[in-house]
Amino acid sequence: MLPIIPLSSPRFGVSLYCLGLLIFSLGAAGCLSPPEGEGADRCPPGVEYDEQRQRCVSGNGHEDTGVSDADTGDGDGGTGDSDGGTGDGGAGDADTGTGDGAQDADVSDGDGDGGTGDEDVPIPGDCGDTLAERFTTVPVPDTSYAGRVHASHGPNDGAFIAWKNGAQIEVTRARADGSVATRHTFDGDEIYGFAANDDSYALLIFKQSDILSIVIADHDGTVVEDKILIGDVDHNVEGSEWFGHLIRDGRLTEGDGRWAAYYTVQRLWPDGVAHYGDQLTILEADGTSTFGGWGWGCSHSMEVRISHNGQQFGPLCSSDCFPTKGVHYNHQGGELWPDEGGSDCAGQYGTSLGASVPTDDGFWLTFTATDDRDSHDVGISRVTGNSPGDTLWLTEDDVDAANLNSALYDSDLLVAWTTGATWSSEGTTHFTLVSDPDGGVVSGPQEIPDARLVNSSDFFLYSNGDIGWAQSSADNEVELARLTICPQGITGLRRNFPFPRLPKPRRRGSSR
Repeated sequence: MLPIIPLSSPRFGVSLYCLGLLIFSLGAAGCLSPPEGEGADRCPPGVEYDEQRQRCVSGNGHEDTGVSDADTGDGDGGTGDSDGGTGDGGAGDADTGTGDGAQDADVSDGDGDGGTGDEDVPIPGDCGDTLAERFTTVPVPDTSYAGRVHASHGPNDGAFIAWKNGAQIEVTRARADGSVATRHTFDGDEIYGFAANDDSYALLIFKQSDILSIVIADHDGTVVEDKILIGDVDHNVEGSEWFGHLIRDGRLTEGDGRWAAYYTVQRLWPDGVAHYGDQLTILEADGTSTFGGWGWGCSHSMEVRISHNGQQFGPLCSSDCFPTKGVHYNHQGGELWPDEGGSDCAGQYGTSLGASVPTDDGFWLTFTATDDRDSHDVGISRVTGNSPGDTLWLTEDDVDAANLNSALYDSDLLVAWTTGATWSSEGTTHFTLVSDPDGGVVSGPQEIPDARLVNSSDFFLYSNGDIGWAQSSADNEVELARLTICPQGITGLRRNFPFPRLPKPRRRGSSR
């Protein structure tokens, strides 16, 4: 382990300030799990069948999901008297925001959370032959795209958005049409992770000078637990751990009824140096610690991602030194690609991470790397069981790829990135569909002109299986993006691997 020095501009293009990827069941509504029958026989009474879009639609053209118009998940207050929890519980049918640490009340329109009519009915994109035709956005009013923005699926095909609102962190629950159902705020300076399930959500929040906390709250804003993970310690005491200011990254996910927080950490070691690494902390639903994870992983850990596939968590890190310079699955579970040319064990590195995407029997891991490449190329690796496979390359040119993001699109892997992007310009977006599990390109890359990936949230899956993310609007407000799942395939010829499976470059001084 070597001491960290101030970061210079690393060779990894535009950094990814985005988070969150979650696991939940697909097919809750819409075209993934229609009622049995053909055509109009699939639709409930009083709902028409649109032949062109191949969907059941209501009278105003919105897809019929078979769910109640009103939200039912937010009515009952919760109790927050678990270990160290600060929530006092809530009661009644409206969101009251009574939990300690959460302020602001339900801002619904007077009929509970859900509103009336079709407000919670999904607004699908057209089922065209290209991804651009299937792409839609809806603005979320009274939001600001400042700092890190995170998003996750919400009730009735809506979404949660976690963002920095002035001096606090706000969690906004938006309906499918972008209208706001609830707002709750929490104390904190910045957010580094967000995840949600059917009953609650969790935030990874930086507070004050060195504290990283996990805050768990019910959907009504009642705080169940507010726990310091690292920080609020004397930095001169050996073994002290805190959220160091030079390297900060983190992600949260949920799986099997537990929360997993993966984040960078600074620790004072016996050599008198405060080194940087990462920690993986697993917690029960109420925030109590449980078995699993690790206290010290990749070092220096520059970026982290994590997801859960129903059986296990899939952590992904980019390291400038340990266990090797490169991209690593599950800490020491396997190097995906080296970074000898870009990393210096002192805070400079040449890789960037996209996502850890869960599959039935493993994960897809996406990243960019420069070793043995002409630029920052997009690489993907399939983990089966617990073993990473060979890296496949989706790009092989002299143009740097950045702002990488990924999620499952029905049965395929969707990989998205930008070229020519800056902080003020989106550049060109590229969306490629890859078959699972062989990695053959199904279609792409395709451009979606209105999609924005620079500083977007991590991709997530809406409750009906559509891909979603939060992106900035032209007015710098938050808007929810959606790629609609459709019955027919995407235009494009299937081919095998876009470029050959190349062996990893030899390490300096290595005979392999």
